[in-house]
Amino acid sequence: MRLPSILSFAAVVLLIPSPRSAFAQSDPLIGTWKLNLTKSKFNPGPPPRSSTMHYEPFGKGFRDTVTGVDAQGKPTTSVFMMFYDGKFYPTTGVIGYDASAFTRVDDHTVTYIRTLAGKVVATGTRALSQDGKTLTFTGTGTTAKGRQNNVSVYDKQ
Repeated sequence: MRLPSILSFAAVVLLIPSPRSAFAQSDPLIGTWKLNLTKSKFNPGPPPRSSTMHYEPFGKGFRDTVTGVDAQGKPTTSVFMMFYDGKFYPTTGVIGYDASAFTRVDDHTVTYIRTLAGKVVATGTRALSQDGKTLTFTGTGTTAKGRQNNVSVYDKQ
């Protein structure tokens, strides 16, 4: 009589999703985002021709794979590892920085720092709209071309 009770309990436990998988399914960040060039501002510019981000759960954070076409018409791919612990993790495929650190401010806001060879070259904020349909990156930094102030607006697909 104890064996069926134990098996029933085990079956129920297996059907309950883990907090991480439930989080991943309900997090509005997960999915595909496209750059809205009309709403974005790139100073000094020029802006990329296109950019698409794909967020997916990765361990206790996210992997953001960004594909697009730069201002000169060359295809681009970069990968950001996002763990909201303020520690630096490698960023690949981006000219101008090689690591990024992310810190969660609240449910909709994350700050970031970008470095190149250990030196801070950019800082910014990522804000998710209340309806979960718009991601806005506001950042400043210094590149080989000088000081940049960008606002990149992405729409959920």
